Amino acid sequence: MAYKSNIPREQRIILGCKANIGIKVSELAEECHTNRQFIYTQMEKVHEVLNQEFDIPLPVAPCVTVDKSFIQRVILGCMVLCKGSTGNAQELVRPFLNLLRYYALN
Repeated sequence: MAYKSNIPREQRIILGCKANIGIKVSELAEECHTNRQFIYTQMEKVHEVLNQEFDIPLPVAPCVTVDKSFIQRVILGCMVLCKGSTGNAQELVRPFLNLLRYYALN
């Protein structure tokens, strides 16, 4: 039977990952010539590290206030940068306004 000191660190991490994705612990233990308790320990360690990594709060996205003045500036910017007409700029902005309206209602 293999002991912890005989199994390289990388292989212990892989064993923990395999156990976490649902591979049978008894099969992993047999494959590595170790006991199930060792595999469960590795599985718990990997699970704990993953939980710590994914429990980090995501940064808050910046918020933009969309009012009539903002929309006018966006349309004017589209006209100047894209060298288009007012109609073309409004056509470009319309889908975004529809999305804003959808999220405002929900």
